[in-house]
This record gives sequence, structure tokens and C-alpha cells, in this order.
Amino acid sequence: MGVKITKIIDSRCPSNVTCIWAGNVIVDYEVYKDGNFLETRKITIENNSEDRTMIDAAQQLKAYSVAPYPRTSMRKIPQEDYVVNLVWERIQKD
Repeated sequence: MGVKITKIIDSRCPSNVTCIWAGNVIVDYEVYKDGNFLETRKITIENNSEDRTMIDAAQQLKAYSVAPYPRTSMRKIPQEDYVVNLVWERIQKD
């Protein structure tokens, strides 16, 4: 299994501003198996969300963070500058 990130929508509150809502990041991605396209999916990554599972199979692919974090002094972050930190976790089968 693999993924290709196709779009990131970043509505997080800039780190140097106090906001009522922390915001989130929406990641659009495509899922592939053995190099073949399966489907398009979307995940919302929020500060308080524990479920960040992008793929759930024999292993889980989870999105842990997105960088860079916006600041008011920054220009709009280009799509190609984003980095999504992903982790594969092996699922324990009983």
C-alpha cells in the first residue's frame, strides 16, 4: 500500500497569534496497491484528534504532523513546501 498526497488545505491558526479555534489541515490523497490506483481519500488533522489513520490494513499509515506551521509573517505556503510526517504501525493480530 502507498499514498500520493494531492492537495493540502491549511486553516491552522498562525503560531504567533491567539485564536479561538486552533484550526486544522485537510490532506487529500490517493491510495495505491502494487502501483495501481485504488481510490481518493481525505483526512482532517486536528490538534486534539487521536485518529489520524490514512490506511488501515495489516499495517496502519498515520499522519502525525504537517510542517511548516503557519505564521502571520509568512507568505501563503506553496503546496510543494508542505511536509506530512507519516508513520507505518504494525497491527498486532491475536
